Amino acid sequence: MIYGYEFDGFHHHVETAKLMAKLLLGKLTPKAKEVLEYMGNFSYVKPEFDYNHNGVIDFLDVLLANH
Repeated sequence: MIYGYEFDGFHHHVETAKLMAKLLLGKLTPKAKEVLEYMGNFSYVKPEFDYNHNGVIDFLDVLLANH
């Protein structure tokens, strides 16, 4: 459980990762925003969003898309 800026109790780990990405990266490029919205969807991984080729759309992919 975490509290503070935009945190108000229990959150799914994917939602926490998305919020942390927004807070840590600040202004996101349009591509990074698109990847961020897809982050955590494990049913199908879009290859064009998997920048580090690890089979998961995660925080690192958002970071890489933000440049």
